[in-house]
Amino acid sequence: MGVNLKIRPETIEEDFDRIAYELMNDWVLAVNAISYRITEIEFYCKSVQKEGSIKDHYTHGHAEQTKSGTWYFHGSGLDLTFGCEEYYGGILIRGIYKFDSTLEEKEKHISGPLKSVAEILSSFGSCEMKNIEFGLVESVKLSTIKLPKKSPIKAPRVGLNPIHDTNAHKKLYRYLIFPKETNRDKSIIVDSLVNQGVSRKDAEESVYK
Repeated sequence: MGVNLKIRPETIEEDFDRIAYELMNDWVLAVNAISYRITEIEFYCKSVQKEGSIKDHYTHGHAEQTKSGTWYFHGSGLDLTFGCEEYYGGILIRGIYKFDSTLEEKEKHISGPLKSVAEILSSFGSCEMKNIEFGLVESVKLSTIKLPKKSPIKAPRVGLNPIHDTNAHKKLYRYLIFPKETNRDKSIIVDSLVNQGVSRKDAEESVYK
């Protein structure tokens, strides 16, 4: 049984909430014997047809994004795809947590999509030809990994220019479980939490160290 990446246009935000929770709590990203928890992601999705119901001009619209459950490498990082013939879909991995007891706690957090890709690629090891196991594994199947359940918080995505799409620019399609460890847009995260009903004091305590 794989990750349930199915969405419906009429329940897209609820589906994003569900997928984010599952990815961050029920699955780990494994590269051979090295495991990572996914800690920050962003969703990108739009209809294949211009007159479709899902509109997000920030979505690349690459053919790979019409597939589901594949890896899509691009100039901004690594996506897990969740598309189909009706829409393009990609989940950008913005942050990961490395399970490595030899590291200090702060060193286990990797923040940023390109830094995450660099960390993953470094786990491949030698450049010599060899078999590499890389993909998502259910956390319950890894006896050495313990994932305390965490509810992701939501915020606007990073680095988007509102001139292209003012509505999609404001969407809460960024999900984080360790907001203190992210290196981008902390004040925007705080403001987003306040708009979602969290007191400013609690929001700042959850985001700033």
